[in-house]
Amino acid sequence: MIKNYLNTTDIEPDDFNILRFAESYQLETKHLLFIRNVAEQELGIKISQGVFSL
Repeated sequence: MIKNYLNTTDIEPDDFNILRFAESYQLETKHLLFIRNVAEQELGIKISQGVFSL
């Protein structure tokens, strides 16, 4: 799902925004930690923990 999102939006991995991703797929915020872990592993990026201070 993450790679499809990048392909359809033409976003580079370094520009990946976890909140926009979750919103576009209507994912609940309780899944953000899991999404972060998968995105970091699949895209080879590091997502700031500041994202989680919702």
